[in-house]
Amino acid sequence: MFASLITAGCGNNPKKGDEKTIKIGAVIPLTGNAAVLGDYTLKGLQLAVQEQNDKGGLLGKKIELEVQDSKADPKEGVNIIKNMLAEDHKPFLVYSIMSGVTMAIKPETEKNNILLMSAVGTDKFLENSKYTIRDYVAATTIGQNISEYSKDSLKVSNLFIFYSNNEYGASVKDAVKKYCQQQNIVTSSEPYDEKSTDYKSLIAARIDKKVSCIYVAGVGKGLGTMIKQIRESGYAGKMIGDQLITFPDVIKVAGSALKGMPYLDFAFDPGHPDAGTKNFIDAFYKRFKTNPQNFSVITYDGINLLFNTIEKSKFIDNTKLIESLNETKDYQGVFGPVSVTDRNVNFVFHFKKMQ
Repeated sequence: MFASLITAGCGNNPKKGDEKTIKIGAVIPLTGNAAVLGDYTLKGLQLAVQEQNDKGGLLGKKIELEVQDSKADPKEGVNIIKNMLAEDHKPFLVYSIMSGVTMAIKPETEKNNILLMSAVGTDKFLENSKYTIRDYVAATTIGQNISEYSKDSLKVSNLFIFYSNNEYGASVKDAVKKYCQQQNIVTSSEPYDEKSTDYKSLIAARIDKKVSCIYVAGVGKGLGTMIKQIRESGYAGKMIGDQLITFPDVIKVAGSALKGMPYLDFAFDPGHPDAGTKNFIDAFYKRFKTNPQNFSVITYDGINLLFNTIEKSKFIDNTKLIESLNETKDYQGVFGPVSVTDRNVNFVFHFKKMQ
């Protein structure tokens, strides 16, 4: 299975050191709690690479996609990236997700002058680096939006935050607390282990009727289980989420506990009549026999933005590519016009409600 994933989206089967190909490395979770996240990311990558190769590749060279399973484990990620960069035919770009893994591999990509494009929220990602590109929403943006919505729309005076005990969870928690303070919202917080299946004691010890709203940050089945068990505990107050509650594994576990829950999400609308959106959805379904999720879309747009920059620049020089990317103002992606500011790919966000 993994052998087929490695060459998926490529028009041939390149050999090691083949200068007729350009390599992209993908370090994503394909097993474990975040596997669904990794699967949607992979599909976005595969479709973008396939379409570019169908057009003749980049600068006359086919694109080779090397996919490795990080298992969402930072140590595994480091082993993968060291092996990948030890090969004769190195990738010019590595795409990764999961904040912990990405922060662990960043020193290796920086040292080797390799572009690292990542769908991660941690605010630390762009610090002390030159070749990093965020293809996601920063924790700062999440914190600002969650706090403003809590104050203006939910009218809450206090907010409790359950956050996954990892780099992403801690970064989002800190950002939400910071901006809630500016909104005069009192916050409390508690970490939880996403690999656990029982949070009942933790919930009972921290949640009572005085809590007016709960925000849960996390990913996968652990996130779904936490949301479900909060409702099962008898808590009937307000809850708020972010873009990660929309994934099938979360919905399957949380079930009716998600009903009516507001959440911050990318402004991707699969029902939008725009031709670009429709063409993307049709191509995605034709290739994978399923509809895209937001991680597929941001990955597809981010990679195609990079391809577009390379085609316009007529070179692959990572220092110059960063400069060119930062000049992007109105790239027309699936989301509509996309810009880049200080190595952040800027997407549009708004609040939705779970049905």
